[in-house]
Amino acid sequence: MKTLKTLTTAALFTLTLACGGSGGESGETASSDLPERFYAAEAPAGAVDVGVAHAELQDGESAVVRGVVGGSTRPFVEGLAAFTIVDPALESCVGDGMGCETPWDYCCVDPETMVKQSATIELTDGGKLLTASPRGFHGLDHLVTVVVEGTAKRDAQGNLTIVASGMHPLP
Repeated sequence: MKTLKTLTTAALFTLTLACGGSGGESGETASSDLPERFYAAEAPAGAVDVGVAHAELQDGESAVVRGVVGGSTRPFVEGLAAFTIVDPALESCVGDGMGCETPWDYCCVDPETMVKQSATIELTDGGKLLTASPRGFHGLDHLVTVVVEGTAKRDAQGNLTIVASGMHPLP
């Protein structure tokens, strides 16, 4: 439980720093050693966008959520099988004319909006967060839309985490 709290705090801290610093992840080709059991050959039916999920899902509820990988300069949590997604309706910094090195950070979006329009995705085994990176898993990368199926978790601040049982990156 302490790891989850630390991860959530780290994710929110990263969201608040979304506009700063170097990308570190841009231009890298990734491959994942995440277990194949997390791959859904087809997108799970009944997906709701992250903003709706954030507003409506209760702790412990089953969830099918659609979002775009991003929300910070480093949406993939280093050393853990976790990443953040944002609502597909939000506009990234792609093509904003500013030459942004990390357009997946959504730095043009108000930080309070980002918190309400984002979720952390965790991949676990027996309740323990895996250490394999999900980046590169069947094409999962920055600004890729993904449909995730799992269970909603809420922390004391109301932040949304989906503990994934499966996911399908969209082409």
